Amino acid sequence: MSTMQIEAYIAQFQDKDRKVRSAAIAALGRIGTAAVPALIPTLQDNNWRVRAAAAFALRKIGHASATSALIVVLKDKYSLVRYHATYALGKIGVAAVPPLFQALKDKNGMVCSYAAWALGEIGDASAVPALIPLLRDRDEEVRVAAASALRQIGHVAAIPALQTALKDNDHRVRHHAASALRDSGDATVIPALLEALDDEDIHVRYVAHTAIKANGDASIVPALIQLLRDENPSARQSAVLLLGYFEEPSAIPALIQALNDEDSGVRSKAAHMLGEIRDASAVPALKAALKDKGMDVCAFAGDALGKIGVAAVPALLEALHDKDVHDRVRVIMALGTAGDASAIPALSQELNDVDQLVRFRAVISLGEIGDVAVIPALIQALKDEDKQVRSSAAFALEEIGDASAIPALKQALNDEDYDVRSRAAYALERLDSLPTRS
Repeated sequence: MSTMQIEAYIAQFQDKDRKVRSAAIAALGRIGTAAVPALIPTLQDNNWRVRAAAAFALRKIGHASATSALIVVLKDKYSLVRYHATYALGKIGVAAVPPLFQALKDKNGMVCSYAAWALGEIGDASAVPALIPLLRDRDEEVRVAAASALRQIGHVAAIPALQTALKDNDHRVRHHAASALRDSGDATVIPALLEALDDEDIHVRYVAHTAIKANGDASIVPALIQLLRDENPSARQSAVLLLGYFEEPSAIPALIQALNDEDSGVRSKAAHMLGEIRDASAVPALKAALKDKGMDVCAFAGDALGKIGVAAVPALLEALHDKDVHDRVRVIMALGTAGDASAIPALSQELNDVDQLVRFRAVISLGEIGDVAVIPALIQALKDEDKQVRSSAAFALEEIGDASAIPALKQALNDEDYDVRSRAAYALERLDSLPTRS
């Protein structure tokens, strides 16, 4: 690119049409380093729009040779010029740190905040003392930029100020502060992050939650149990999830009690985490939760009982007598998850139920148990009036893999439904070569 062409683009900086100026800036940005010598004198042009455009073009190029000229422009009376100059210095890197310190003192919040952002991008720890006071600036954009920069730099000297920033009235400041504290890996910040679980902003709560989980120190369990009394349901939900993660025996009574919380989100999460812990002491409370008004609570309670396994089977068999179809279906699913053969007679009986969903789920649960004792019931299900039940029975027999089902599956090849016939054919392809189990 010739000097004449570069100067032609620079001349377009004076055009009244912003699109023309923007196109010229973009063109010079693409030219790169070769345009820098011609752009530097333009920073002193009498027209402030030209100066701003030159700073913008240098910002795109980001070459250290423009550092001295850009420092001078930090004193320009027009804030937009100073803003672009600050941005350009940030692109240059470590060499620009001293002038960016100067820009942090700019009266214009936009210039000051971008200087903070730029220092964060550069990541020089020497900026920390200058950034910390900005966490108390009256301009929220400056505070946001300072918190972000301190997060990026990640220096322990900023931890006390960042803990204080968790109380800022701007959620973005709190989010950056929480993220910085999480990334520090310092165990001393956990109490402050525990308080942040009560934050009104979901992103702040999430960062605090992940930080406490990553820390993995179970000594925080008593504080989490105490948090279950918080008036904020979101805080109680976070406490439940973290208690389940730590799997401390002392947390189980608190999680059982949380099944009675007024918030359905807390109750469903408590049921879910009790299923992850799989402690048999939770069975009675989980059985009661099967009748919860919240559908998610019921579903998680059933799933939890299934995960607890054999210890939950007697309670599940008792609940199988419930008149409500959906309640029975949840119990049937849990019995399948539990996988205990003692449930086979009761599940086989459910194949006679008038409700198609009950029969369908019973077939699946019998298949999940997978004992050869379920084969007679599944063969019976191959004759069910519902095609979905028949198809599922054929699939379950295939999965069990016992050749005693072959005669019944061959009969199913004549089923009126294509899916049932296909499922039976797949099953026979697998079973034909297998011996009958003794």
